[in-house]
Amino acid sequence: MKRITKLVLFVLLNITSNNLIGAGPQPGPVDSLALDPSIRFGRLANGFTYYIKSVKDGAEKINMRLYVKVGSSHQNKEELNFPHALEHLAFKCAKDFLDNLLNDPLLLARLGLAQKDVFGLTQYFSTWYRFNVPIANPDAMDTGLLWFENISDLQLTKEKIDQERGPLRQETVFRAGTDLKGHFRRKQIRAELFPCQSDYSDFFEHNQNFSADSLIQFYKKWYRPDRMGLVVVGDIPDVHALEQLIKTRFSRIKGDPYPLQWEDCRLRYLEGSNGFIALNPEPDENRKLEEVELQLYFRDPKIIKERNNWDGLRRRLIWDVLNKMINIRYTEAGRGYNTTFYALGSSPDPIMPAYKVVIRTGVDQAEKTTRQVIRILQSIKRFGLGEEEWNLAQKEYRKIQEQMDTMDSNYWVQQIEDYFNHGVALPKNKAKGLQQWFSNLSKKEFNALLGAYIPDMPNDIAVTVLQQSGDVPVNYTETEVRNWIMRTIGEDMEPIAPPKTPARLMAKKEVSALEKVGYTDHGTTASGAREFKLANGTRVVLDASPSNGRRIQLHGFSSKGAACFPKTDKFSAINAANIVKNAGVGDYDKFALERFLSGTSFWQGAHPYIDYRETGIKADADLEDLENMLQLVYLYFTDPRKDREAFEDWRTQEKKRFQDPSFSPIYPDFYESIMEYMDDPSIIPQGTRRFQGISRTDMDKAYHIYKQLYGNARDYTFIVGGDFPVKQVLPLLQKYLGNLPNSTSRDTCISRHPPAHVLPKEPVKKKFYVSETSATYKMKSVKYSLRYMAKLNDPMDWKEQLKMEVLGRLMNYRIKELRFSKNASLYVMNAGTTYNRELMQYDFRMSLDCIPDELEMLRKMCRDMVDEVKKGQFAQEILDKVLDRPSLLNIPRSTDYHYFRYNEPWVSPFEVEQYIKSLSKGDIQEVARKYLMEEHLFEFTYQ
Repeated sequence: MKRITKLVLFVLLNITSNNLIGAGPQPGPVDSLALDPSIRFGRLANGFTYYIKSVKDGAEKINMRLYVKVGSSHQNKEELNFPHALEHLAFKCAKDFLDNLLNDPLLLARLGLAQKDVFGLTQYFSTWYRFNVPIANPDAMDTGLLWFENISDLQLTKEKIDQERGPLRQETVFRAGTDLKGHFRRKQIRAELFPCQSDYSDFFEHNQNFSADSLIQFYKKWYRPDRMGLVVVGDIPDVHALEQLIKTRFSRIKGDPYPLQWEDCRLRYLEGSNGFIALNPEPDENRKLEEVELQLYFRDPKIIKERNNWDGLRRRLIWDVLNKMINIRYTEAGRGYNTTFYALGSSPDPIMPAYKVVIRTGVDQAEKTTRQVIRILQSIKRFGLGEEEWNLAQKEYRKIQEQMDTMDSNYWVQQIEDYFNHGVALPKNKAKGLQQWFSNLSKKEFNALLGAYIPDMPNDIAVTVLQQSGDVPVNYTETEVRNWIMRTIGEDMEPIAPPKTPARLMAKKEVSALEKVGYTDHGTTASGAREFKLANGTRVVLDASPSNGRRIQLHGFSSKGAACFPKTDKFSAINAANIVKNAGVGDYDKFALERFLSGTSFWQGAHPYIDYRETGIKADADLEDLENMLQLVYLYFTDPRKDREAFEDWRTQEKKRFQDPSFSPIYPDFYESIMEYMDDPSIIPQGTRRFQGISRTDMDKAYHIYKQLYGNARDYTFIVGGDFPVKQVLPLLQKYLGNLPNSTSRDTCISRHPPAHVLPKEPVKKKFYVSETSATYKMKSVKYSLRYMAKLNDPMDWKEQLKMEVLGRLMNYRIKELRFSKNASLYVMNAGTTYNRELMQYDFRMSLDCIPDELEMLRKMCRDMVDEVKKGQFAQEILDKVLDRPSLLNIPRSTDYHYFRYNEPWVSPFEVEQYIKSLSKGDIQEVARKYLMEEHLFEFTYQ
């Protein structure tokens, strides 16, 4: 009987997610909803489906995507990473495109496309390809459709498949960063719990040894027209003509009369027994902090079963709002210095039909933290949301509502993707219907729903214990963890009281004591901004222009920084601002500030910073929150909170940040090694050196330095930009910035300048090793950077700087040839030029991440590319593409910041634009010959 039930449910779901043949949507299950009739829909005789939606959103390009219903969930152990490999190969095996589409700048230039317009992505249940085209460009449209047609008939060969093995390996190395073991461990957990997932532990061996024929057979099995859907959304000039073009082109694809059916692994998961996995990786001698991670999964079958009707749509909306509210409670539970509580939930969706909670805590706190999470869930289930929380829930809903912009092409692309790939209903007036329904929902009605959303016991649990070498092994069993949860569920409990939120940042008495100071009007600057000098010596620059946008952006800065202090105090200096930010200001610690700011338009707060030769603060807010924003800035200058507990918390958080980084420290470690070798003291460490600097950071010195750098208002210039009335904003600046103090201390800031930097007169080759940085990670690849470093002839010559910028961008196009034309095993490669103000020199670079066996070959190829550009051997079309980028107009010299910070004459954007238009191949060739000389060559490796 269970087998029959499974079969019936599978058939119903399959009908829902695959539209029937016809020129328009056909009836599905009884309770399914018809597709929005504003979408032109059709399914050809071979099963190929298309969706066309005309949206006049003012965008310059039309969104075109081809979806193929095959993703990582369709692979078995012998087909590991095959969907991802095919996504790569679709760009190099299309029969009508001899060059790899990801590196055909001449074609993109001819069609008016940017590199980002052509893209591919492999997901769990589908793979999609993007080819966005300019409006009213039939050639670009037809080219994109031709490529999509080619994808159904790729010319896969053993040679091309073998060429792509290396980039696939390098991509995995890049994405895993320094935690390759952790990367595979997380995939192992998902594979143990979910039949839709695969264990990647044998990825590298499989990548090298799978047969090309097995990949070709996988392609033939899944890349069929009945599993393909074309989505075209945007300001389409002629929908009917486009539809006829689609029918003509894609009807030629041969269908399979006996197509293989896919058994939905989500159904196996939802109907299967509960899961539990406990992993205890080998203790790590390099681990600084012990940690246990628990993942709790509460299955929700209705997310799948009701996905094609209004009940399912409303359920997802409730989950999205509810998840945000639960996460707010988790955040509040973790607010406290030196706490080990961390939890984050994610709402169920058709890809993962389960509410998931990730818990991270100390090994000795696993039970306490898990029970705290369950209490939060039980409290919401039993008592619902309070009045304050309901008001906040409605604010969160309004944020979701803003994303339901039916005049935005991106909204329709996402909606049609969910409809085609997952069978999620897309009826007429979907956004409006959901908005009306939720707007009429009362707090009582919302709370009444929650009991049916939050189960008591999670279905699936994963526990990972990460320990240091020498620690007593800790093991958790399923019975033990489930008993924690059962005991918590059986507890009597009271509703969780909402935390107290400060009513204001400064007391009324403090505010009233601040009087508006006088100012001197210095008139209008060359850029059109107004310059004022306040009575306390603070310079204020007001750039009030509609082109700046409605938010008010504030940037205050002085020319003094960490260079003012001895080298022994460097880390105390560069960390001081972050230490203060973690402690708070005035009467409020960081957590009280977060509560106050959460109700404002500048919830992220203000950002004080200390660089090597600059100290400053940045913030932005809506006009109605300007006074609160200025009060916060005032407090950061005048009343930084000093707290030993907060300092120790900062140290712990920094260690966690290094131990589980959001970015790989390999790249900053390599760059910082180069800069140290070049005797550049201005670098602010971000990788291993930053971690090592935690122990060399002294709290008292940090606060002394902070107060010294932020203690003299006369040192500061504040640039305030936005679309605002000067008469309304200036008085507030007089009140708060005008009352920033000037120190009477004898401490003086002596900016330390290194001796004049001299570059060597011959090429340099230098190898760096991980062991030299005392880093604990191991590398599977080699970092290589070819650089030309040369002194500037004239620091004020913005035209020369712009030409060097163009040269760097041109080479950023060219360097991709190493992978896409030369077939090197590369995934990460880039080129560019920077202007090093500290050393007064240009730094041109070509950097890549390669396998050791290809290093020498790639070194020669990079050198050859440099020689070619010096000979003028590059396409005019590529240069035109570089010169056409709007970002090139934003040179530093056209900003108020550079004018006031470095005393560099302002250059108008119009003058920049005219100069860019005048640039020729000869100009770039000339600057390449001038600076990319053999005596300026440096080659660095890191391994």
